[in-house]
Amino acid sequence: MAEGRRTDTGQAEQVGELSVVTTATDGVGVLALAGEIDYHTGGQLEYA
Repeated sequence: MAEGRRTDTGQAEQVGELSVVTTATDGVGVLALAGEIDYHTGGQLEYA
């Protein structure tokens, strides 16, 4: 599989048990989520 250009913003936000890392691959935003998504941590996804 060919890989495109990838830009790591280096921004990992962590609230409670949720970690969100944002990257851009060929101009497309990609979110990598790890942890628990609930009412208290869902705001990070709304922002993204």
